[in-house]
Amino acid sequence: MADNVKWSDSSSTQPLYVICSDHPLAFRTILNALSCDPDLADRVRPYSDEYKSLSAPLSEVLLLDTCSVSRWRDILEKWCLRGACSIALVSEEAHDVEKELEMMFLGALGIVNFCEDLAKQLPAAVHAALQGTLWVPRRSLSEFVKRTNSLLRQLSFSEQLLTKREQQIIEFLRLGWPNKQIADALGISERTAKFHVSNLLRKYQMESRYGFLQLNSQTFPVLDHKGAFSNGYPPRNVSEAVVGLPASQVTSIRSNQQVLRSSEFRMKKSC
Repeated sequence: MADNVKWSDSSSTQPLYVICSDHPLAFRTILNALSCDPDLADRVRPYSDEYKSLSAPLSEVLLLDTCSVSRWRDILEKWCLRGACSIALVSEEAHDVEKELEMMFLGALGIVNFCEDLAKQLPAAVHAALQGTLWVPRRSLSEFVKRTNSLLRQLSFSEQLLTKREQQIIEFLRLGWPNKQIADALGISERTAKFHVSNLLRKYQMESRYGFLQLNSQTFPVLDHKGAFSNGYPPRNVSEAVVGLPASQVTSIRSNQQVLRSSEFRMKKSC
């Protein structure tokens, strides 16, 4: 990709910085920005489909040009599944918050604009990622925090563990049954049925029982008589736990998976 450049090998214990770009000028721009930091300059190499990653995930950082690489989603997801660090570079003109949220969901710890200040911003993002912190535009981080806080209130794991009895009542609520009909079906008093319904409304922060009409049964974690999960919880992935929720909310929950692995939030101004 770049002529007359001696690429680093993997013999050192220092991290490698792997540039993935399909545009020669963008590749050179990223390389030049990294070269401005003496701690990064001698540890750079290009990405290729045949690239053999190191055994230690934290020993590599991917610098991914999402403007020129059409397969950036697949590459980013594959890279981050190993637990390795990644920085996504985006267009300075296109302020696409939804796209940046998707990058966070896929595992990017940093999102940096191609801008005049790249030589300062990119090394700073790399160092932040190596420390396990986020380096993303303020607009995207604010939106992420807003969405995540909203969904965590709805799907707080510790607050929404359901017993078999509560699950039974939820199924009746999804059918629109009144308390008396629920009580008769379960052989309990109407007062007891009302008590369970009130607890469920509190757990799911719903104003009325009609909110349960919109929910899918797989949304609820259920405990059996031994205190073990009986309906496939914890889910293999977040999408299994949010069936029926808007796509934007699913993205927010998935974004939270990555952030929970970070030791702290780092907010910065956009370029």
